[in-house]
Amino acid sequence: MASITLGGNPCNTSGNLPAVGSKAPAFTLVAADLSRKSLSDFAGKTVILSIFPSIDTGVCAKSTHVFSERVKGNDDVVFATVSADLPFAAKRWCGAEGVANAMTLSTFDSTFGVDYGMRIVDGPMTGVLGRGVLVLDGTGTVLHSELVPEIAQEPNYDAALAVLQLKDTNPYAPPTADLNATFGGGTLNPSPTMSVAKAEAIRTELLMTETNLRGFGALYLFAAFGSVLAGFGLAAFAATQGIDDVESIFMITFTGFVVLVIAAVYGFVGLGLRRLDPKVKIAATVLGGLSLLSIPIGTLLGGWLLYLLHGEKGQRVFALDYPEVMRLTPHIQRRTSPIVWVFVGLLLLIVVAGVMAGLLA
Repeated sequence: MASITLGGNPCNTSGNLPAVGSKAPAFTLVAADLSRKSLSDFAGKTVILSIFPSIDTGVCAKSTHVFSERVKGNDDVVFATVSADLPFAAKRWCGAEGVANAMTLSTFDSTFGVDYGMRIVDGPMTGVLGRGVLVLDGTGTVLHSELVPEIAQEPNYDAALAVLQLKDTNPYAPPTADLNATFGGGTLNPSPTMSVAKAEAIRTELLMTETNLRGFGALYLFAAFGSVLAGFGLAAFAATQGIDDVESIFMITFTGFVVLVIAAVYGFVGLGLRRLDPKVKIAATVLGGLSLLSIPIGTLLGGWLLYLLHGEKGQRVFALDYPEVMRLTPHIQRRTSPIVWVFVGLLLLIVVAGVMAGLLA
């Protein structure tokens, strides 16, 4: 039995969390789709179990967001929450919050709380789980074990993630080896105790790079919109011209399909860059490389994008911990990227030129 508190009021759990070096007890829990998930299903993968009372409380929701963001892109890491919530509630929460890489597991019809020593046995929250974090290796051995002493307190994210070698689990992820390096008076390894002043220093140094990457995202979204219009424009042209030649209809249909596929790629990259999502770096790099062939404006923009993606500051903006820096500095506002202003200016020039050509004709 372990003693914890809820708002300073003492309560107890049914036992103790498995200790570091021990084998985690087998379990079978209910996933959001009502399937049964067992510990053996995760053999060969590192597993983070975030255990808490309910996903519908502020601290539980926040810890899910933090772990979800900081392990995103690492395919060899399974992040799972464990609570007494019904599977339907957990599924609803993930859908509403846009959390896609967290596996929500329910103790419904399970002895997990007792087997893992986390069931609260007295006080107003009797029957639900306390707050704790376990990190297991691919054989089910406990690498990290934390029972949070106060239920209203967040877990120690850095301590849990320190046992993971995240930089080795995804060859396409931004390097994490330099995240402790000083940059602009701060570090890129923020923790719950990191001062706002340090986060401000980091954000200020990287704000222009962040803004320019988001600007390229807006540019690709504009391109996606234009490509969609072009695709439907081809369809409208074919319909109004009364084309009945089979070969011409096929070519117009195929061209429209290709244009729509290009629009989808532009949209994917655009949204990813707007969100600073590391998963779009490869696709964005390919588009940037292709832009180099469009001399001279495309060459300049493509080179600029490649520099932003793979330069030192770009690597830091795409680092797994950068969302935490942004969370600590909501008062630092992004400026409109020069890329957007250049694109808007070119767009206006094209529109004006089109109007003038129409009037002269």
